[in-house]
Amino acid sequence: MPGKFIVMVTKQGVIKKCELTEFDNPMSRGIIALGLDEGDELLAARLTTGEDYMFLGTHEGMACRFKERDVRPMGRPARGVRGMELEEGDYLVGAEVVPEEGLMLSISENGFGKRTPLGIIA
Repeated sequence: MPGKFIVMVTKQGVIKKCELTEFDNPMSRGIIALGLDEGDELLAARLTTGEDYMFLGTHEGMACRFKERDVRPMGRPARGVRGMELEEGDYLVGAEVVPEEGLMLSISENGFGKRTPLGIIA
């Protein structure tokens, strides 16, 4: 599907965006989509249009939202780029495609919730 992307995010904050067409011709043994560092694991893989916004949230309560187009498309062999700087011991717990405006509801492991307007990124 031209014009569509897959965005992959790991627990340690690495993000990789590939055109969906990179996966058109899989081999019978499969293909490598993402190389992982020792101790890291894939958290999410989302389909996008190239003009969406990404929202990342950490275990310690930090979050960021950015324009997907800020992450350049890469080939399958590429490792990816740092999507979010993490504090020592922190890790990502969520990665979602979100609209430009609207509300984000974040709920903690203790059941507390917070509704945050997404607003416009300057």
